[in-house]
Amino acid sequence: MGVAGASVEERPREQEAGGEAQPVTEHDEHEHGLEIGQDIAFQRRMWRFQRAGWVAMVVVALLALIGLFGSGPLSRAREGTAGTGLTLDYARLTRHGAPDNLRVHLPASSTSQGKVELAVDREYLEGLRLEGIVPEPESTEGRPDAMVYVFQVQPGAPTTLTFEFTPEALGLRAGSVRLKGREPVSFTQLVYP
Repeated sequence: MGVAGASVEERPREQEAGGEAQPVTEHDEHEHGLEIGQDIAFQRRMWRFQRAGWVAMVVVALLALIGLFGSGPLSRAREGTAGTGLTLDYARLTRHGAPDNLRVHLPASSTSQGKVELAVDREYLEGLRLEGIVPEPESTEGRPDAMVYVFQVQPGAPTTLTFEFTPEALGLRAGSVRLKGREPVSFTQLVYP
């Protein structure tokens, strides 16, 4: 019974530190604040949704740190073997409309003649806007399957050829680069918006 003859519903209260369980009354529930209805099931769903959002934010931050959205260990790759006569350095992931480059490293053994003939897959080149090539090729020849660039290089010296471009086609882009008379080096890039 409560004050002035009002009935008070008693429920057990959790045990407080160092004491016995105390009964909870309606008066106790309302004396410290407003009478606001609670939907515990809804609150639990919201808490789960918030936790999922936190996990998603952490995953995105980690992917950014390892290079998914820019520079990092996942962003660049290197391909090539002794049989190809070159090593290719390229971005695995690149943004549509953002400047990027493809570097072709030639060891001294590949430049012994003083001229290098490099074929780049035509289908790959059609998905980008070529901004420049450093050093500039001495000549260029279009073939049905490739563009062939001829470079004058210092005989017997390692050389790096850089193709500067802007991707214009979205999605997975496959390409290959090959020296005359050698095996091609194939690579794949993902161009995202």
